[in-house]
Amino acid sequence: MRAWGALAIAVLLGCGRTVPLRTPQPALDISASPLEIDTFGERTTLTVTARVGSRERGTGKVRLLSTAGSLRSGTDVTLVNGEATVALSCDFASDNACVKDVGVTAIWAQFSPTATASTTVQLKPRVLDGGHPLCPGGTEVRADAGPIERKCAPLTASECDGPTDVVLAGFGIEASRRNAISGNGFDDDCDGLVDEGCACPTAGLTKPCFVVPPSQVGDGGTPVGWCATNARGTVDCAGQMKWSGVCRGGSAPAETDTCDPGDFDCDGAEANSRCKCTRVSLKCPTEAITLAPFPDPKQLTEVDGNAWLDEETSARATRWRWTAIGGDCDNVLPHPTFALYRGTDSTQFGRPAGRDEGVLLDMLVSPPRLVLSRGSPLRGVVADTGDGPQGGRIAPAFGLSGDYLLQGQFEVDGVTHSCSQKVQVRASGIRAELCWDESVGSVDVDLHVARLQGAFMCQTNGWDDLCADGEQDCFYNRTIPNWSYTSSPNTACDGWSSRGGPIFGTGCNNPRLDQDNVACDENEADPTRGTFCGPENINLDAPRDNDRFVIGANYYEGSRSVGVHANVYCNGERIASMGVNPVTGATFPRLKTSGQDSAGDFWMAAVVTAHVSDGQLTSCTVEPIPSHSVDLVREGTNSLCVEATDNVDFNYMTHAFVEAGTVQGLQVGSIPLRPIDWCKH
Repeated sequence: MRAWGALAIAVLLGCGRTVPLRTPQPALDISASPLEIDTFGERTTLTVTARVGSRERGTGKVRLLSTAGSLRSGTDVTLVNGEATVALSCDFASDNACVKDVGVTAIWAQFSPTATASTTVQLKPRVLDGGHPLCPGGTEVRADAGPIERKCAPLTASECDGPTDVVLAGFGIEASRRNAISGNGFDDDCDGLVDEGCACPTAGLTKPCFVVPPSQVGDGGTPVGWCATNARGTVDCAGQMKWSGVCRGGSAPAETDTCDPGDFDCDGAEANSRCKCTRVSLKCPTEAITLAPFPDPKQLTEVDGNAWLDEETSARATRWRWTAIGGDCDNVLPHPTFALYRGTDSTQFGRPAGRDEGVLLDMLVSPPRLVLSRGSPLRGVVADTGDGPQGGRIAPAFGLSGDYLLQGQFEVDGVTHSCSQKVQVRASGIRAELCWDESVGSVDVDLHVARLQGAFMCQTNGWDDLCADGEQDCFYNRTIPNWSYTSSPNTACDGWSSRGGPIFGTGCNNPRLDQDNVACDENEADPTRGTFCGPENINLDAPRDNDRFVIGANYYEGSRSVGVHANVYCNGERIASMGVNPVTGATFPRLKTSGQDSAGDFWMAAVVTAHVSDGQLTSCTVEPIPSHSVDLVREGTNSLCVEATDNVDFNYMTHAFVEAGTVQGLQVGSIPLRPIDWCKH
């Protein structure tokens, strides 16, 4: 295949006509010998030939990129007499993408437009005595495939690096689904990350993402089969104004189907396993389970892994291990906020099953699965439940909204198998969460949510109790302010790990502060214990159309710098993820100075607007609040706003929304309309 660049010039001839003259055109060819290699590291030699016109031999360097194998990260070769060679191998033991033919792209960037060429190296899986590693138990490999082909770009630290889009174009991916500078929401290089290194607009925003490459979609432009639900998540705009790459709630597909109904490799065809079915018949779940936070502690929902197997195989399954991972605050706090139980009545077991562990998504096994990884910032709960049918049952419990992944792993005849169950924890309305990373048991940071509409009995709008009626702000000192919303049923407030509601004497008010995390025990891992270090959270179950709210965090008491994180959920789906996060590498904002309600650092986080139709909340708009100038100690270089008494630009004196003499330039007592108008420095 050849790509050509052309340039035309005009020469004025004596007769007055202009005649276009063509400059010599660059041409690039690539070939492989042999064209077919096995998947256990056999090599082929790639040869690129470059020339300009029909005679001039090419000079400079050509970049070679492969969709799998030894050139996935790319390499540059230097042309000598217009030619260069390099070896390519594809070993499944080190790259589980080596189960399909390998596409190779050559890029000669010396001309405009860039000259490119491509070829395909055919892979021939070699079945040894131990079997092909794609197929557990030594089963054979078949070659059938569905109509949707999974094509992976070479591994890269930034999917917006330019060469990735060149490769996607070679795959036939239209321009609208490539990356440009802000990403496409897909996992182009099949490394489990989405839009890593790509620019994003405002710190804290999230967008939908899929842990599949853009080639692996159906006619509607979205994944099919198991991936339609399970590969979907949200990725957040983290530090340095880059997408974090972490598609929370999304999982990568299997490299091949099982032999039961279900399209687990998401190629558009069900049960077309490339492995001959001679041992385990495994039917993994395809649909997500939807639960509510604060479940009845005596009636938890059970996940039964025995339903994935036939009765005979279920009896032979051993060494069941359940692994669950959750939300952002589960990685910031000392322990995850959810738990696993050996039965549906959690009150019978005392403490939950399992232990808090660092886990990692291993992309080099099939299907990709969670494995233990000491020191990993991704925290999970891991429970070993034993053998047989009883080991295949687990009951998860959740007190917070969001998307969770629950994996069941087991062995049959010494071969490891696993399935993943996606769990969507949904609660109606708007929910704000706050957690922090330093000495959470002895440092006190307070979450605030204030309404921006309604009649207030004062001329000063602001946080705390600035208004005479004291009903504008929901926070520790006003946990159930009167905002004239209808109270929710008790089931929305009471249940497993609840810290508020009628049984605590607070009622199921709207809004309500469920937990004021003043002091706690960092060593307590049971979320049901009163000393557990959980996040502060404020709920509003049924806002009205176009109601607006502002979210903030005040450093009330403490003696060290703390990193804070806030999540915002709309009907249980994450729409904002702001602040420190060890998984994504975000390290700001940091609150430096405590000072109770009058002088503590105050993070102005975001404004949220509710959109309601026919009495139901349908969506929310979130607008993170940026600062006018950067406080490198508190805000880093991110678009954040942390007010402090020692800000260089302005020392705030009160917690009013607008103060005299600031860069806000607004009337004192008013409510800012734009995100930028909120910040005072």
